[in-house]
Amino acid sequence: MSNNMKVKKNTTTSKIKKDQIKIECPQYFSFSFRHLTKNKDYNFEKLDKGQKRDWSCSLTERLMDLSKETWVRLANLSKENGFETFSNSQIRFSPNDYNFTPDEKVIVFRFNSENGRIIGIKPSSCSVFYIIGFDTNFSAYGH
Repeated sequence: MSNNMKVKKNTTTSKIKKDQIKIECPQYFSFSFRHLTKNKDYNFEKLDKGQKRDWSCSLTERLMDLSKETWVRLANLSKENGFETFSNSQIRFSPNDYNFTPDEKVIVFRFNSENGRIIGIKPSSCSVFYIIGFDTNFSAYGH
């Protein structure tokens, strides 16, 4: 007795249209260094090896904490725990490969026991925070 089982080929194909795909993604904090300034005063390059290690460790801890939060929650925290915003015209360096719009705000998070600042931008439709620089000596903008 022979087993002549054949797989029946599906002759109908259904195409999925883009508007049928619904992706729900909570607006959790995520980050990118894509536009990090090349100005050595504001990108850790000027720090000595020990300072770089300490600041990098503190930065990593802060980014890990931030990545567990939604943007809505961060916006409702004090500036010490959440963030503050100000005009992009106040910063004293330029982001790499990025042009501000005239009314675009810069977002600042504190880290390293509030001795440092993570400076970046977040396009309104995007959950990604683009880190454009770090302030390790309170000189990146008027405090």
